[in-house]
Amino acid sequence: MKKKYISLVVSFCCVFINPVYAIVSIEDVRIDPVSQELGLRTNVNLDLSGKNGNTKNAKYSLGTKVQSYKTDYTQLAIFNYEYGESSNVKDTDNGFLHLRQVWYSTDTLFWEGYAQIENDEFKRLTIRALAGGGARFKLIHKPQKHSAYIGAGLFYSKEELDDAAGTTDAGTEYYTRLNIYQIYKYAINRNSRLLNTVYYQPDIEEFSDYRLLEKFKFQVDINSHLSINISLDIARDNQPPENVEKTDTSYTTGFEYKF
Repeated sequence: MKKKYISLVVSFCCVFINPVYAIVSIEDVRIDPVSQELGLRTNVNLDLSGKNGNTKNAKYSLGTKVQSYKTDYTQLAIFNYEYGESSNVKDTDNGFLHLRQVWYSTDTLFWEGYAQIENDEFKRLTIRALAGGGARFKLIHKPQKHSAYIGAGLFYSKEELDDAAGTTDAGTEYYTRLNIYQIYKYAINRNSRLLNTVYYQPDIEEFSDYRLLEKFKFQVDINSHLSINISLDIARDNQPPENVEKTDTSYTTGFEYKF
């Protein structure tokens, strides 16, 4: 019990260091537990990269995921913080905290509610806070082979943009968006797997204002606790803040520790 509360407190406290992503992907979160694995599960991710010499840059990413499996529901908290510099000038600073609870209705239908808080200095996002819910459907589930899910729901968000030179859109806006996603997981063998997720989030009052995320991940287990992750993220905001690009592409290689 102590371990459970320590892990949750760490996750909550980290967000106040610098609360990241417009869309949080949960494609690698296993919602329906195996009966013998009820209880608390915690993962920690660490990604480091850098150069020194004629070109100087450094990038750090720290994340944690805490899941509590019960017989009729799952609770989870996901935190991530990313920081980077190029030629000793900060060029990355973002983070998020995502909380979710999923209730098991049937073997194929799940109900979920979630809340999230995030910021991204270089997208002028001072804070985004949101809450929502919806349904998740299991389409395919073959243990040790592959599985597929789709989800649909709504969320309500508050977004505050920082004032910047040459911009006129600073301030606070409120949105209600659809949240539609598809998840596919494929086990290459017992020690490696592919995971892919696509998220689509249009404004219900203006469908041309949408956000889209494609996230691909390749994971290889070194042992029962340690894994190597290689991921590719493509995120698009069709109506971003002024002076912010519509599309971001990133790739990372890092380690994940499970305990």
